[in-house]
Amino acid sequence: MSTPQGEPQSGNPVPPVQPPVTLNSKRWAQRADSLQFTELSSVRSVAQNWRTGLAGLTSLLSVTSIVVAPGVADRLNGVCRPIAGVLALAGLLALLYGTWQAMSAAFGVTGGAVRITGERLRKWESDSAGQGAAALARARRATLTGLVLLIATTAVVFFGATTNPVGTFVRAEGPSGSFCGHLGHSDAEKLEIIGNDGSIHQLDLKELKSIQPTSSC
Repeated sequence: MSTPQGEPQSGNPVPPVQPPVTLNSKRWAQRADSLQFTELSSVRSVAQNWRTGLAGLTSLLSVTSIVVAPGVADRLNGVCRPIAGVLALAGLLALLYGTWQAMSAAFGVTGGAVRITGERLRKWESDSAGQGAAALARARRATLTGLVLLIATTAVVFFGATTNPVGTFVRAEGPSGSFCGHLGHSDAEKLEIIGNDGSIHQLDLKELKSIQPTSSC
């Protein structure tokens, strides 16, 4: 039985039509082949930038914490002080871990001495690129975690800080020592200071050495 002209006969599958090979497709194919020779250097170049940025950010936040932390801690009350301290420490540790992982991705890990062949070199570069990419991913996650923890620290400091204005507390120096607290009942001869623990101290104004307002005790 004859088949219509132009239709393929049964049992003879038509081979798929191959796209025409152009100059651009050849160039893209050559570029794809050449990527295997630059994969390791590309990963390490990106990791080097991350290492530099993370090291600078960690140093800046560490110095800022050392300078600002004492004054900020005095403004926190109750359980907010240890919570802010733990969050800030965890954030800095996360950034340090991220910096270490970025360094590992940028410089790699020294291995044992082996005889180099083409196949061994290809496998070493491929494995090193994979390990570097994994370390760089861990560095990014650690950076994000550290920033989230530091943002949480800022929130704790903002909401946990005392709202007492400067001058609510006073620090007085008398012959028996220094006392800090709220001003109580005072007259022309005596000055009464109520400490944070409820203790009451009465100082003779004639023996008072100094008194000054302070933001906290």
